[in-house]
Amino acid sequence: MTTVQKRRARARGGELDDCLRACAAHSGKVVGSVDRRRVELGEQLRKLLVVWGTTATATPA
Repeated sequence: MTTVQKRRARARGGELDDCLRACAAHSGKVVGSVDRRRVELGEQLRKLLVVWGTTATATPA
């Protein structure tokens, strides 16, 4: 019996549903943390651009 066949045999006992639920929950957590981090990085970039913009215009030519 191959590894895939063994996994399918184990999954038939309701383990597949448990596995799918666990994967979906984990994916949601990963996506949530990525979205949160993306927002934080966007805010930091915005602040840097504001600071850079004010210093660039204040410098004499």
